[in-house]
Amino acid sequence: MNTTLGIVGFFDPATEFGLERRRTDFGETLARYGTPAGPYIVLPLLGPATARDAFGEGIDLLLRPDTWLLSATPIFVVNAGTGLSSYDIDRRRLEALRETSIDFYSAMRGAYLMDRDAHVDARLARLSGESGVR
Repeated sequence: MNTTLGIVGFFDPATEFGLERRRTDFGETLARYGTPAGPYIVLPLLGPATARDAFGEGIDLLLRPDTWLLSATPIFVVNAGTGLSSYDIDRRRLEALRETSIDFYSAMRGAYLMDRDAHVDARLARLSGESGVR
């Protein structure tokens, strides 16, 4: 709705029609169509991901208008800043995980994969019960 009536997403008429805003990413789209998560990787400054989600992030980046309007440096700074901000927000939990785990990397990988799988599964469950698309 926002893509068509909202002039390529610049306006938000969906809210006026009572539709709830939901953030999604291309990694979730790939999961919906059966693409396996693939190996766990840690991207410098951007943080953990699976191969599917890293590819999805690349597609998301290409589809953002600011990618085409700004030079590469501001885009890199914004995306790297997002990863660093996420780390800062979760720093206490990460420190607790580091102190209580024998193998921090394995514990981090397990926690990330379980959290991402739960997020994707919840989103797919919501989509299977929805009839309208925003």
